[in-house]
Amino acid sequence: MGAERTFKSMEELEKEPTLSLSNHKRLSDRVDLSDYSLQMSRSMDKVKDLLNSYIENLMATEKCKVSRSSISLHPHNLETALDWYSLQAKEEMKQLMDKMTIAYAEVRKYLALTVSMQQLIK
Repeated sequence: MGAERTFKSMEELEKEPTLSLSNHKRLSDRVDLSDYSLQMSRSMDKVKDLLNSYIENLMATEKCKVSRSSISLHPHNLETALDWYSLQAKEEMKQLMDKMTIAYAEVRKYLALTVSMQQLIK
């Protein structure tokens, strides 16, 4: 038949490293959480800046498109359309930006934890 399975004795199992409180202390020694939160804050600010710049470019493009459309023949309609579109689009984009920022922070947090756990395993 195949190779026989060998089972470790209790003594051998007790000697193996496990995730214990001492390991958590080592993890906190390796990872400077204040530095991590500062990096997260900076990363979120960068994401917000990029999204704000995207929103501004999008709004400028849409204004240009609308001004070239048939609505532009009637200045009052153009003004109304742009005012409504601008407010609604900006609000939707801000909500999206907030959700993306939170999601980005969560992903970064889990990545940092994964890296830390991999370091513990090694």
